This record gives sequence, C-alpha cells and structure tokens, in this order.
Amino acid sequence: MAEYIPLLSIVIPIYNSEKYLNECLDSVISQDFTNYELLCIDDGSMDQSWSILQKYEKKYSQIRIFHKENGGGGAGSARNYGVNKARGKYIFFMDSDDYLLKNNALSIMIDHMEKKDLDLFLFDGTSKIEKSKNEMKHLDYYKSAYRRKKAYGLYEKGYQMFSQMVKNRDYFSVVYLQCIRSELIHKNNMIFNVRTVNEDTSYTFETFLLANRIEHVAEPLLVRRIHPDSLMQQEHKFYLHIYKLFLEWRRMIDFWKCHDFPDEIQEDILKIVSQLEKRIKKMYQNLSSDEEQRKIKEIPVSDRYVLEKLLFNGGAQKTTSFVVPYHLLPCGTKIVIYGAGKVGQEFYRKIAIDGYWSLVGMVDRQLEGGGVEPVSKLKEWKYDRVIIAIKDSSIAQVAKKQILNMGISQDKVLWCGDIYDRDDFYKKYYLNKLCDGFYQR
Repeated sequence: MAEYIPLLSIVIPIYNSEKYLNECLDSVISQDFTNYELLCIDDGSMDQSWSILQKYEKKYSQIRIFHKENGGGGAGSARNYGVNKARGKYIFFMDSDDYLLKNNALSIMIDHMEKKDLDLFLFDGTSKIEKSKNEMKHLDYYKSAYRRKKAYGLYEKGYQMFSQMVKNRDYFSVVYLQCIRSELIHKNNMIFNVRTVNEDTSYTFETFLLANRIEHVAEPLLVRRIHPDSLMQQEHKFYLHIYKLFLEWRRMIDFWKCHDFPDEIQEDILKIVSQLEKRIKKMYQNLSSDEEQRKIKEIPVSDRYVLEKLLFNGGAQKTTSFVVPYHLLPCGTKIVIYGAGKVGQEFYRKIAIDGYWSLVGMVDRQLEGGGVEPVSKLKEWKYDRVIIAIKDSSIAQVAKKQILNMGISQDKVLWCGDIYDRDDFYKKYYLNKLCDGFYQR
C-alpha cells in the first residue's frame, strides 16, 4: 500500500502550551479542508501539553506528534524538526497559542497555491488581546499589527512585492501568515536559526526574496493571541537577547551579500536591515544594568567585533580602530607581538584584556623600553606565533625578513595587515567568510 502523501503539512512547535493548545488544535480539526497532516513538535514541555497531544493523536489520523528534548533551540529548532518530518507539497507554520479564524482558512490557502502555482501565499491576521493585572506593552500596536494596508495581489517575483511593501511601510516578518511551497524551502536549504529571538525575521526575509510567484490577499485567516506569557511580551533586558537578535541580522547580511538582487530593490533591502540594526542599538541602550552591557564581551570573539561595530559606530561609545585576528589561531595560543606602533599597542591592550590568547611579550626593532623588548628576545622566549602588528605591507615584509634571518621558522610568523583595519576586516573578510559558510545556521 502506497504511503499517504498529504497536500499540506502544518507544523506547530509546542512548549508549555496546555492553556491554549486545545483551541489551537480544534481550529485545525474543524477545517473543511482535510488533505493535510498536522505535525505537533513538543519541545520538552513540563506541563500537560504532551498528554493533550496524545489524546488528539489517538482520535485524529491526520495528527502526528513528536517529542524532543528541549536543548534551548527555541521554536526555530522545533520548526526545523517539523520540516524534516513533513511530507506535504506545502507547509504552513502555526504557533500553539494561536488559532485559525475561519473553518475554510486552509481551503483558501490551498486554493490559491494550487490554482496560481505559487511559491508563497500571504494573508493577514487579527489579534486576540488578553490583559492581566500587569499592563502589557504596545497594545495599540497589536490591534492592527497583522493587517496590511491593502491587498497586494499577484507578483511574478517575491522581491517585487517585498519592494512595494517596504516602500508602503507595510512589510513585516512573520512566518505564520504565509503558506510556503516545500520545494522552495528544500531547494534553498532554508532553516530557522536556533537559540535566537524573532527567529522568523531572517527566514521570512529569505522566503520573500527567493519566491518566484507570490500573492497576498487582505483577508485575516489567523488569530494571534497576545498574552502576558508570550515571548513577544517579555522585555529584552539582557545582553543575550541582543546577541540572539544580532544573529538574525548577521544571517540577513549573509543572505543579501550572497544573492544578486536587482539594483532597484537594494535600497529596500538596506532599509529593512537598517531597521533591525536600530532595534539592536536601542535594546543595548535599554539594557537593565551596566553589568549586562559588559557581558557583551562574553560572546564569541569572531562575532564581537562586528557586533561592537554595529552598536557603537556613530554612537556614544567609541570603538577601537584595529581588529586582532583571533579567528586565525585557537584559544590559548602563546603570542609575541612584533611592532609597538598604533596597531601593536592596540593589539597588546586587547589581547591582555580579553585573555583569549596568552601574551608572551612585545618586541620592536626601534621602539624599546616601557615593556617593549628588543627583537633579539625572539630567540629566548617560548611562544607559538609572532604576529607582525604592522599594517603597511612593505614595512611588514622587512620585519618578516628580519625574523626569518634569525632562524625562526616561517610557519611561526603571522601577518594579515590587509584586515587589521576594522572596516577592512568587516568588508574584506567577515562578510566574505559568511558566504563561504563561516557560521552554522
């Protein structure tokens, strides 16, 4: 007997959702469209969510439930898990505290996807706001947050609609207000970032810009429940929230640089990326304490330089001018700095403070004293690498020749002056390496 292949896969990540889960599932079960599978991914819930799912699975053949350990990956991890299990031609993501507004919502989605051969179908939503004793923030915003100003209709390219929405200040990045062709996801190896906040920010950005045929109707099909326990209501007062949102921004930069979009939409892409930058900066300014601001230093060094550039470029706090090439050598490497000029002094301060490498000392063939030793010390000290902290390539080559003439092995000498400057590092190295898979999504 052939395996049943549904037309639509609905993926719902679930974590401690017992209060709202029944209403969410019932809104799907009551649909007049039945050619679907409902994949419920329980992400280590500690309440009765799993028990509720088991009861529904026994009663309804379309429901498939999965339990995974909560590894801190958030909704993004659960959604990725669901996509890997999905068999449908199309995929629709829901949240476990939301519900479908109409019993023909799925029929509307599939009718548009099939008849118009779409990669992406967009619709609107409405809000159900649940207040508590503690006043929730941005209530007025949420009353109309999921409705666009007009129906945008059909476009042959997703980036064309993206551009129009951005120009109309009508673009927002939410994955639960769209139905996606599965092929679009798999062909482009699209996955959600894990351990981030607003993990659908970059994902929706990509689906918009990669879709070939896309349509939007100004009809609300989903109800977004706004309540005090939802993640969107939690204030981001900690540096970790900033770092997680930074990862979304970084992925968007990666994606943008790696795709050749038409010139006429470049300004629109820049506008969306810049809006996220401003949001990250504002979050940093509103951190709950100076201690939380200092914790920025705890993030991986390969990310920290770019995050600091984003946070402080043109801001109240001045960044340093040069980048220590931490990405080239492992933690604990014993380092000698050659060169006591501006680059060398800044390297010395940063390495001493950061503690990522073990600083043996600094040498220079002209500037001695004040902690700067003569180059001859390279024959006496025990170290792993000599970093030539000189930006000018011709002067650096003279220094390298002097070191090699002392009998020091070439593989112990490091110079990469073309990326010592912070802007050069950002433009020439960091963004290029992103496109080469420099980080794991």
